[in-house]
Amino acid sequence: MHANLIPGAISGGDLSTRQFQAVRISTTSDSPFRIDEVTVNSQRPIGILQNKPANSTGAPLEVAILGSVVKAKYGGAVNNGDALGVDAAGLLVSLGQGDPSTGSDRYIIAQALEDGSSSEVHYVIVVSPHLLAS
Repeated sequence: MHANLIPGAISGGDLSTRQFQAVRISTTSDSPFRIDEVTVNSQRPIGILQNKPANSTGAPLEVAILGSVVKAKYGGAVNNGDALGVDAAGLLVSLGQGDPSTGSDRYIIAQALEDGSSSEVHYVIVVSPHLLAS
């Protein structure tokens, strides 16, 4: 498939188990290209990690961003066409419009291109991260 990648992206920590999960720009780094894991569902993701990097800080990363059609790991039941946000582990989850359980502080990072279930990997299109409208 097609992926737009962040050039020069490197890991801010161990991301070796985060392939196909959402990641974010590090807020504690001296490098503008350092990437960290998503640890809270309200954090703003920047893209979806495509490679399985080494277990070390500074490992090269392939982070798919806006316009990419890539694989992503689901964190629950997802239907084709769903707007997707992240859970506290960086897995992609369906965000229902007007669903009070999602909260207004959740970012949409992608749109599902395939139905799927928790822990399955399916194709999505990455969108510009934006807050879910309430």
